[in-house]
Amino acid sequence: MRRTLLQNDVPLIEGYCDFALVFQIRKSRTTYSATNTKKMEFDEMDLTPISKLLVNLSYISSSSIPVVLITTGSMNPIHLQHVNMFTIAKRHLETTLQDHIVVAGYISPSQDKYVKSKLIPEETILEDYRIEMAKLATQNSSWIDVDTWESKISPKHFIDYYQVVQRLATFLNENEQVEQKLSGKNKIKVMYLCGSDHVIRTGAKKLNEHGLVIVQRKSGDKWMSECEKKLVSVYNYSLKDLKDFVFFVENQNDTEVSSTKIRKLLLDGKSEWEKLCDARVVKYMKTHGILMAETAK
Repeated sequence: MRRTLLQNDVPLIEGYCDFALVFQIRKSRTTYSATNTKKMEFDEMDLTPISKLLVNLSYISSSSIPVVLITTGSMNPIHLQHVNMFTIAKRHLETTLQDHIVVAGYISPSQDKYVKSKLIPEETILEDYRIEMAKLATQNSSWIDVDTWESKISPKHFIDYYQVVQRLATFLNENEQVEQKLSGKNKIKVMYLCGSDHVIRTGAKKLNEHGLVIVQRKSGDKWMSECEKKLVSVYNYSLKDLKDFVFFVENQNDTEVSSTKIRKLLLDGKSEWEKLCDARVVKYMKTHGILMAETAK
């Protein structure tokens, strides 16, 4: 059975009055149709690939708690630190949390609607390019993949990061193939992965039922206390209670990498940006002339 959701026919999408009801994932494969200038149909299995996840689930024991990490963001453009933070987060969680095994990670590029709202046109990379570059940056990974649900499902309505987490948790734990792999094992625990700057800026709300993994973004000894202060304010929790779902990960890499820095280097026609991105991403951007200054084309 295939269930089709017509975006224009579902007013709840705009307000997210009942997110779980609107995006409840059946055990069957689901097709979403979006009406923009033309009708587009999306099969959820195509938007969220699970082949890497299924392989890794085969290797865990029944006592293990499988963890899936997901990060959101513009990825405008994606750089090495976007991918590296998955690796250091996985290492930290598997070292500090008993029986927790990180079996998959997803990069979820933000919608064009969001990116265009925060960047000037000259600095904006269109969604399809950003998705393709994220796929190139993760294609050799055995566990990190790209989730395009956020960017493709609702071009007209903003989807927040915590809704991406909620939907992924529902989709994975109600997916038939995943259920077969998890037979007799613990359910998947989805955690949101982000930099400390995101937490300090937004408070990373509505993640207490899942998990929040915060990676140090800049060198210095105040990042953790600043995050804790923000989280205590947003959740109205004590520091002790925060430890039940919040995990801080130090980043020993002192090199500051950001998409903002890369965009500036690109638009200034400087080549230093190339060492901050995956070689395949660099080649793709050059081939398509993405954010290239006229002198660099």
